[in-house]
Amino acid sequence: SLDILCLEEVFDKRAAQKLTNILKPVFGHILYDVGEGEIRCEQLNMVTKWIADFQAANKQPDEEVVFDVLCGDLNFDNCSPDDTLEQNHSLFDEYRDPCREGPGKEKPWVIGTLLEQPSLYDEDVNTS
Repeated sequence: SLDILCLEEVFDKRAAQKLTNILKPVFGHILYDVGEGEIRCEQLNMVTKWIADFQAANKQPDEEVVFDVLCGDLNFDNCSPDDTLEQNHSLFDEYRDPCREGPGKEKPWVIGTLLEQPSLYDEDVNTS
């Protein structure tokens, strides 16, 4: 039998709370939400520092950086209200997201990958 259930990679606090409420009758002890979003901000700080360190160590005096690309899954999005700290991180002063209008706002032409229940079957989203 299980004594403890740990929810990993559940970054949406509302989803974690919903899962906890559903699972609580079966599992008495559920571990989730091991910290606020500040841990992701600290990780963004580290990425920014590591990029600067790498560039400082590897750029030759006669070289000019023409473009600099950062990509990956940052475990937050630009629209969720729970991700406000990350949306306002200084990383976005250094790197431009072409879909981002500003913190918490996408450009009008963007169709996000955050599929919300009411829009799952919209023609622009539905691929079935």
